[in-house]
Amino acid sequence: MPGERNFLLGYGERLTDAIKLPRGGGAGNPPYSFEDARDRLAPMLQAAVRNINALPAAACPDNYAVAVLTLHPEYTAKSYHPTELLRAVGMEAIGSRSAKVKPEKWKKKKELEEAPTTELFVAGTRKELSSWARTLPTWTDQNSGANKLFEIERIQSPVPSERIRPMQSKSKEPLLEIVLHTNGLPKPLRILEQFEAYAKSFGLNPDFDRRFETGGLCFFPLRARLDVLTDLAKFAFLRVLREMPALRPIDTVLRSAKRKKSLPSELPLESPVDPHLKIAVFDGGLPDTSPMAPYLQHHEPEGIGKAVPEGLNAIADAIGALE
Repeated sequence: MPGERNFLLGYGERLTDAIKLPRGGGAGNPPYSFEDARDRLAPMLQAAVRNINALPAAACPDNYAVAVLTLHPEYTAKSYHPTELLRAVGMEAIGSRSAKVKPEKWKKKKELEEAPTTELFVAGTRKELSSWARTLPTWTDQNSGANKLFEIERIQSPVPSERIRPMQSKSKEPLLEIVLHTNGLPKPLRILEQFEAYAKSFGLNPDFDRRFETGGLCFFPLRARLDVLTDLAKFAFLRVLREMPALRPIDTVLRSAKRKKSLPSELPLESPVDPHLKIAVFDGGLPDTSPMAPYLQHHEPEGIGKAVPEGLNAIADAIGALE
């Protein structure tokens, strides 16, 4: 248009060329060279495999077992996960937990100190574990997964005694909560089947009807004698063995501070909108004169104790405060 300045773009054809951006960052210098990582991990793996091979055959479902890899604190991000290494040696990660470790070296020169990290639980056949322990000393940096060795700070086998949490009661046959890993096998159900057979060899009966599974873990109750806990804890896929937690009594505290304004409330007289909707409430009971009585069905399990007067009074006071 007249009076309007137009611009011409010169060398526009250059915009069709690929633009290469400079790359930065990266892992930098690892804390261990390949040779150092291989030579320090090989004896750890061999010791772990000796312990795993010493487990009873009945404690290893389909001859599978579990080892623990402790990651170097500087390599706990998901992008550093040693997937390639695990695949190369026939292992599978089946769980993890937070831990602390004092590494032998850091990437940068700094004071050696304990730092938070991650422990990986990995599963594989005892044959594959033994093969890895036998061949690792001869690995070169060309082996598949060799570039991940420096990310591992420690390799070990689970210690049965560390799987047992301290018992709080003095019962000789406490009710336990068993936690099992439920993956890592081609047929994961074999883990439960094998644990049931293993527990029955000690005269125990796991209650799988009450099991709860989430996140690759299975929780269920088992009553067991104290003298068999150490043997029970040798089961390869056991995560933890602990006393079944109990409901803890809480001292009732009724805060009846000076209220500037009370909230009026009225209980409905109509029938429930949805009679099929039910809510279970675990409490210490209700007073006989409670206005909530028409809306509740009271169930007392066998062996339950009497209502606590202090609790009933506190509930009555709380309801009264709303009237």
